Amino acid sequence: MRRTLGLVAAVALVAGICTPRLSAQVAEVTATVETDPVPTDDDAADDAAIWIHPRDPSRSLVIGTDKSGGGLAVYDLAGRELQYDGSVRPNNVDVRYGFPLGGTSVDLVGFSERREGTIGTYVVDTAVRRVRDVGAGTIELDFSPAGLCLYRSPTSGRWYAFVVGTRGELEQWELFDDGMGKVDGRLVRSLDVGDETEACTVDDALGRLYVSEEPVGIWRYGAEPGDGARRTLVDASDGSGHLTADVEGLAIYQTSDGGGYLIASSQGSDEFVIYERRSGDHVGTFRIVEGAVDGVSNTDGIDVTSVDLGPRFPEGLFVAQDGENPRANQNFKYVPWGAIARSFRPRLTIDTGFDPRGDVGGGRVRIRVARGPDDAEERRSGTVALSDERLELVRDRRNQTVGLRFTGIQVPRDARITRAWIRFTVAEAGAGAATLVIRGQAADDARRFRPVDGDLSSRRLTTARVRWRPRAWGTVGASGPGNARPTSPS
Repeated sequence: MRRTLGLVAAVALVAGICTPRLSAQVAEVTATVETDPVPTDDDAADDAAIWIHPRDPSRSLVIGTDKSGGGLAVYDLAGRELQYDGSVRPNNVDVRYGFPLGGTSVDLVGFSERREGTIGTYVVDTAVRRVRDVGAGTIELDFSPAGLCLYRSPTSGRWYAFVVGTRGELEQWELFDDGMGKVDGRLVRSLDVGDETEACTVDDALGRLYVSEEPVGIWRYGAEPGDGARRTLVDASDGSGHLTADVEGLAIYQTSDGGGYLIASSQGSDEFVIYERRSGDHVGTFRIVEGAVDGVSNTDGIDVTSVDLGPRFPEGLFVAQDGENPRANQNFKYVPWGAIARSFRPRLTIDTGFDPRGDVGGGRVRIRVARGPDDAEERRSGTVALSDERLELVRDRRNQTVGLRFTGIQVPRDARITRAWIRFTVAEAGAGAATLVIRGQAADDARRFRPVDGDLSSRRLTTARVRWRPRAWGTVGASGPGNARPTSPS
């Protein structure tokens, strides 16, 4: 359901962030942390998923797989192994937040189980930072699974797991509580990718499934069960694109404004290729070379987060499996995202404002105000202006009313809005504090503002209101918590 929200309040324009378009280049970065090796020798470590701690991001975890000996490993941000569950033989692993299970909300860990040919499901116990099994044990596959990725639909709110196989199999399973506090599933879509396929990732907010067909390239599918087999080739690994076969792990770097990057492991060249998240345009390529720890080569799985993880990784984290770890078994390497971003010219985006627990699929929605008919000022005389490039809070010579329209808001069916707020970006420093009264327009779809006298003041408003007296804003460009106000009246 698409809605337009109208507010009578005040705001300064928030400019969109443009992702830089880069010429072909191969940047070099170094890892700052490596994990303890997996206990199995040979080609064992495969994929990793970053779990974000809900209260203290510095206590976040990296969950890695040992596909040969069989085990799910849990590491802290210093690379220390905190847990090793040897009861499973996982290949790929993924994490999603807020899965409804047993009457509560849990952080779900999904993985492809090679030994049993099933989809495994664990949850993270936040108190002890360990994982435990919650699978009903009935999600059985009729092929040998390799890649797995999770998806929460932003339209239906339903939860899914995609599994890909070494012969090009692709299945989509809906996940749900079986009524006894266990995770069960049912098959909702089955496709044939073609050749060997070992990795996938999903962009929940955009409803896109990405699959790496090793000798061919990266395919983009629709992530909804009804999207069928239609697909688009993002990039090729046959010599005509930026990838060198095999193409392996995939991950998405997400920003607070809906931008970001798709990142792929180009295993044949020991490189990682970056694409603009929305357009799919090639951005650049980097490799991880020797530094504080050894470099990275022959990488299978990767993961990335833009979240501030505390002192070690304040600008986000990129994790890569290392296929050749000198004098030890394979492990995983941690690279600060800021180091990757700054290795390019122009610099890639560094944005720690994205919240993976709320910014996708039925959680937090961020909408920016557009110019023109989506913001307006009405002076005391009733004159309405639409053409200003910035809005004056409270006073423009005299007190005035300011109107805002937030368009294209996607509200999933049966969703309940629990909290809403307006965040301001300072366009110019004012002389002092002001008092704002924020009210909504009493309409499902607020019409556009018009340069007609009284267009704002004549609209029917909600009886609920929020009064706000923020401190004076003295820094142009500031847009932090001090510039945001909840708009859901108590």
